[in-house]
This record gives sequence, structure tokens and C-alpha cells, in this order.
Amino acid sequence: MNLKTDIPDTSGSKPGINPAAAPYAGVLKRLWAGILDFIACYLLVTAGILALIAAGISDTLFDWAASAFVPLMFWLYFAGFESSARRATPGKMASRIVVTDASGERISFARASLRCLGRLAILVTLGLGLIIAVFDRQRRGLDDFIAGTRVRDMEALVGTGPRPTWRKLIGPMLFLALIAGMAKVASDAQRDFQTRASVATLMREVRGGLQAPYAEFYASNRRAPVIGDLPFKHPAVRLVQIDAGGALVLHLSKPESALLRLTPHVEKDGAVASWACRVETENPQRFPANCRP
Repeated sequence: MNLKTDIPDTSGSKPGINPAAAPYAGVLKRLWAGILDFIACYLLVTAGILALIAAGISDTLFDWAASAFVPLMFWLYFAGFESSARRATPGKMASRIVVTDASGERISFARASLRCLGRLAILVTLGLGLIIAVFDRQRRGLDDFIAGTRVRDMEALVGTGPRPTWRKLIGPMLFLALIAGMAKVASDAQRDFQTRASVATLMREVRGGLQAPYAEFYASNRRAPVIGDLPFKHPAVRLVQIDAGGALVLHLSKPESALLRLTPHVEKDGAVASWACRVETENPQRFPANCRP
């Protein structure tokens, strides 16, 4: 017995191991690998959002970057790993399955990208695109039909015995342990992202519902309004005041307790040219950069 060729390589990349000889992977294995991969993607996206927050970029740029980062990470993760020499994502490696073309060869990045589109189609069909693999002789899902790929079970190669149950669980358990260790970080990052998004929404509504009417009143009356002239209500704003200098002072209750001061710069013709912003809170980084101390 030649151990070098009898022990299967999960990637199918070593000499003597031919993925074309492996049977097609079942739906349950593919589903388990997909769950692990989507969790891994979530953690990577969370890390990317944390990096954007730490960079302190503007709200507009942050919204654009965050919305572009999610599909970009999804694409690079799946297309990059499945077209690599391993022919498998980390979730597939843990499940001992690989992605190949119809003849068992490694797929290109372009074909792996096409397979990503098929995976999106599976999500749109609420998983029905994967269920069809149960009825297909080659266990092809919708993504495989679109990209012309096959998913093969390297663990079930002819002439190799199955791994003991405890060995099958080592990879997934280590993977889940890593996820558990990062769960708090991911949860904190998600809350921070939601808080920042809430603050950005609040600032837009304050500009439209409070600062704009203030500027219109000043232009018409050549004086600062009193609080009764500005009928503004918002669930995140506990109290609105206008101080002796004409600045708007907002006492916030959501997403966190904070004091927001907006001071208008008025031109000689009575037009409000700009606003100076200042926030007093324990977490000023969640507010726009021009408002931070």
C-alpha cells in the first residue's frame, strides 16, 4: 500500500489524487460548508467595517464604502478560494469537498465568479437552487448549472475508508471555536455600525427639519428664531434650545446621550452660509468628523 497515494488530499492538488474519481458531494455536506463560509464572510466583513470606522472617513464615503465592501468581499472570498490550488473555501476544506469543472480540473477565476452569481440566485430562490441537487444525478445546484461546475466529495474516494466521527468534527469545532472567540467583537462592531448609521440619519433629518427652517426664518426676519418658530420633533432628540448666541442646542437621547451644538455663520445679507458643529459625548467618533472635539 502506498500511503502517499492512498490518503486523499482534500484539495485534489497532489500527484496521484484525481478529483474526477471522487463521487459528487451531497446536499447536506454542501449546506454545512456553506454555513461555515457565510459565517467566515460575516466576520471578514465585520473586520472591514471596523477598519472603516477606525479610519474616521466621512459619512458619505463610509456609506458608499460599506455598501460596496459587502459584495466585494463575498465575491473575492468564494471566487478566490474556489479557483485556488485548494479548489475549496475554508468551509469546503472542513467538509472535505472541492469544486471542479466537468472533467475534475481546477476552475478559473472567471468561472468561479460566474458561480458566485449562481450562489446569489440560490439566495434569491430561498435555497431552492440548491435543493435541485437532490434530484440531479451529478448533484448539481443552480450555481453549478450556471458555471458548469461540479462539487466532489474527496472524503469518499474509492478505496479510502471514512474518517472516524471525532476526526470529522475537528475542523468544524475549531472553526466554531474561532467564531465564538470573535462573536463579541463582531457584535460590538455591528452595534457600532448601527449607531453610526442612526447618527448619520439623524444629522440628515436635523439638516432638513431644523437647520433649513432656521436659515429660511433668519433670511426673512433678519434675526434668529425662538424655539417656538421651529416646530421640530424627533424621537432621538429630547430637547431643542436656542442659546443667546443663536446656536441650536440639541439634547439627544438616541442612539446615545449627547449634546449637539449647531452654530450658524450668518452673512451680512442674512443668509446662513454654513454651520459649525460640536458634540459632547463619550463616543464622539460615532458623529461626523466636523462635529468631534
